[in-house]
Amino acid sequence: MTTDTASTPRRRLLPWASGIAVALALGAFFWPGAAADFGYDRPALLRGEWWRLATAHWVHLKLGSLLWNLAVLIPASLWAEQIAPRRLRLLLLLAPWGIGAALFFLDPQVQVYTGLSAVVIAVLGFLTLTQLRTHTPDPWFWRSVLALLVLKIIVEFAAGRPTFAQTALAHLPVTPLADLAGLLCATIAARRRKPELKGSGL
Repeated sequence: MTTDTASTPRRRLLPWASGIAVALALGAFFWPGAAADFGYDRPALLRGEWWRLATAHWVHLKLGSLLWNLAVLIPASLWAEQIAPRRLRLLLLLAPWGIGAALFFLDPQVQVYTGLSAVVIAVLGFLTLTQLRTHTPDPWFWRSVLALLVLKIIVEFAAGRPTFAQTALAHLPVTPLADLAGLLCATIAARRRKPELKGSGL
């Protein structure tokens, strides 16, 4: 006996991972001393405070930077969690570690770092690549999004300054490597994607 799952309406998943991600960013912003306790700080990392590799991404020093990142993260993450919940949740869990590790091992000149932009790149890149690999009816739109992400990273490497947003503090270094690592995480998460059942989850 066979079942016709294609004709059965799929129920919408509760996007709990996206909700946790937003809550972490908001909570860190209102946490007194969050940058000192959770921000990327190379000397602190060398002392063994390894959690900073992941927690730094949720720390924002300016409200404008937080709102800018959330304006992209929220719709992208909600959308991605509906179409590829397991992979999106793993991405949100592991990408901050991967991005932080890339900064630590590949760019030792970076002493301090905060902000969600690289994780936003990872989530938006994952959504874009997932749409392109599932034969979306709007491939040119998603190709344009992917091209803009790549162009953003290229411009930042060439110009040495961030695009679309300002650094939280003037003395913080520009780290396009973080955005590049985020896009690489997205590529890994989206590779050879198989259809996921909406009822399944991590």
